[in-house]
Amino acid sequence: MRKNWKGWYLLLQRYLEGTINPLKKQAIDFWYDSLGAGEEDKVLSDKERTKTEIWNSIRGDMLRQETEYEPVFVRRWWQTVYFKSAMAVVPIVLGLTFYINQPENPAVIAGVEDEVIKDLVVKFNQSSLEETVVLPDGSVVMLDPGAFLYHPRTFEKGERRVFLKGSGFFNVKPDKASPFLVFADHIVTRVLGTSFSIKKNEKGEMEVAVATGVVSVHKNTNDSYASRQEDNIVLTANKKVTFYPEMMRMVNGIVDHPQLISNAVVNTPGFSFNFRDVPLPEIARKLGEAYGMEIRILTSELQNCSITADVSQSTDLFVQLEILCAAVGANFEVKGDSILLSGDGCP
Repeated sequence: MRKNWKGWYLLLQRYLEGTINPLKKQAIDFWYDSLGAGEEDKVLSDKERTKTEIWNSIRGDMLRQETEYEPVFVRRWWQTVYFKSAMAVVPIVLGLTFYINQPENPAVIAGVEDEVIKDLVVKFNQSSLEETVVLPDGSVVMLDPGAFLYHPRTFEKGERRVFLKGSGFFNVKPDKASPFLVFADHIVTRVLGTSFSIKKNEKGEMEVAVATGVVSVHKNTNDSYASRQEDNIVLTANKKVTFYPEMMRMVNGIVDHPQLISNAVVNTPGFSFNFRDVPLPEIARKLGEAYGMEIRILTSELQNCSITADVSQSTDLFVQLEILCAAVGANFEVKGDSILLSGDGCP
C-alpha cells in the first residue's frame, strides 16, 4: 500500500500553524510523545532539541518534495464503508419488497379458478384465420386467432359449460333442458339456442353481441351463477353489452352494424324500404320491427314529417337512418339499446 506522504506533511504543517483540528492535534502529540518511550533517562533539554531537529527535517522534506508526491486522496461520501454497506443491502431490500408486493399469478380466465379448467379439452387457434370447433352437443364455435376454448369431453345433463379466453362466435344448438353457459373474463353468457359473439378488445373489455335469439349476461360472481338484477342484462338480436373490468360495470348498446332479423316483417305484402311520402313515425316503427329495436322520435316537429326515399340498397340500419335523416334535416343517436331521432322539423 502506498503511503500518502503529502497528506501527512500537510497535516503537520497545519499543526505548526495552529489551524489543525483539536482532536488531530491531540493525536499528533501522542505520536510525538511515543518517540521517547523507554528513554526516561534523557533530560528535558535533550528532548526539546530532538523535537526541533525533527520539525526542521520535516519542513525541509516538504519544500524539496512538494511536486514529487501523489495528490491528496479525498474519500468521497459514496466511497465510505457506510455507503458501500448500504448499497450492498439495497438489492436485498428491493428484492424482498418486490416479492412481498408481487400480485398472485392471474387466473387463465378472470373469475374462474384454474382448477376448474385444468382437466378440460383445450382448443387453441394458432393460425391467422378463424378456426371451427365443433362441441360435443353439436354447437359450433368460430374461434378467433390466438383464442383458447376449454370444454368437457361430454356435456353433463342440465347444463353445458365452456370457457373462453379471447374471442369467438358461437352458434349454439337449442336444448331447453340444458342451458349453454360461456365463461369469459369476469362475465357469464347464458343461452338456450342462438348465435352470438364474445370478443375481447385490446383494453381487456369484453363484448357480447347477439346475432339471433336471446341471451342473458351477468358478472361472474361467487354466489353460484346468480347475480343482482341490475347486473343481469338480457340481449336480443342486434344488441350487445360491454363489460369494463376497471369499473366492473356492464353497459348495454347496439351492435356496430345492425342487420335484418325479422323476415316475417320484410316479407309482409306491401312492405318496402322504398318509401313514398310516408310519415316518419311509420317509417320508424317499420325499421324498429325489421331490426328488433326501439326507434323513438324525440321532437314533436318531426312527428308530421313525411319522407320520400329509397333505402332498399342497404340492409345496414345505420346507413338507412343516415339517408332518412338527411331528407328531413334530422339527427339520430344511440342511447343504450335505443335509437333517438331529433331535429327542427321538415324543411
